[in-house]
Amino acid sequence: MNHARMLGRFLLVGTLLALVAGLGASPQAAGQQVPQTRPSGTSGSSAPLASGRPAAPRAPAWVPLPPQHAKFLDDVLRYWQQHTSKIERFRCRFKRWEFDSTFGPGQNTAKTYAEGEIQYAAPDKGLFKADVYKVFVRDKEHPEGHYVDRPPRADHWICDGKSIFKFDYVEKQLTEQVLPPEYRGRAITRGPLPFLFGADAEDIKRRYWMRIITPPEKTKGEDREYWIEAIPKTQEDAADYRVIHIMIDGKDFLPNRMDLYGRVAGNKQVYVFEKRDVNFSVLAEKLNIFHRQFYEPKLPGSEWKKVVYGAEQAQRPR
Repeated sequence: MNHARMLGRFLLVGTLLALVAGLGASPQAAGQQVPQTRPSGTSGSSAPLASGRPAAPRAPAWVPLPPQHAKFLDDVLRYWQQHTSKIERFRCRFKRWEFDSTFGPGQNTAKTYAEGEIQYAAPDKGLFKADVYKVFVRDKEHPEGHYVDRPPRADHWICDGKSIFKFDYVEKQLTEQVLPPEYRGRAITRGPLPFLFGADAEDIKRRYWMRIITPPEKTKGEDREYWIEAIPKTQEDAADYRVIHIMIDGKDFLPNRMDLYGRVAGNKQVYVFEKRDVNFSVLAEKLNIFHRQFYEPKLPGSEWKKVVYGAEQAQRPR
């Protein structure tokens, strides 16, 4: 797996992008309507080559944006950058629904459901851990289908700024992907969820074609939001996703939802971010515990093994 996809999957984790104990696994049981936003078109997608690698992405039909629209987008990105540049610590809970048109249970039924936590410490440390993981199954007792727990398959990733660590609880393997010099210090923002952790607005514009797609009912009032559609410009960013929708809360100007549309039509991941907390104040000893989570993890047990990738590439000069 190349560095870009490794970084992207760290941020999305099995994945960018939670919850109250006792909520059900399905969107309806969780008491929350899953966003049903769809990509406005496929002109920005890239068709796979015979080798399986995506072709170079093409600009969507709405490029270039009208001047007034482009200015408003720039204002939103600039304000977002100013706001997130002040974030030193961030944590939230997440919910994630994964839809699979090929192997899933149906177009409007999630194949898997997960809840967990995301943590971030500036400038390049992050944690993504699913503590609830369910899959949709049909059996004799539940022919209509239901969600069952699969805790061993839960996602758990850590980035300490120098390496990305992934826990595989099924194989009992801890994988370390050593980051090459050019990714150190900015691995967090190079994944497909730059809006979650903060990134340079100009860098995002270089990587994505973007436009505002906020529905009219979300443009005013206390529930105001800013919806952004982002289409990757490079093969690196388009490796897994052809369109990304980011929904930014107008009150704290942090993402509260994110829809990631896969390269196969009908495949989608929906993230909901809750209990977002920024620069929280804690006692010194508790703050140390918070930062300690980003240090190189130890093997959970004697039966576990560790595999390291990328160590040779990491030795090359910056």
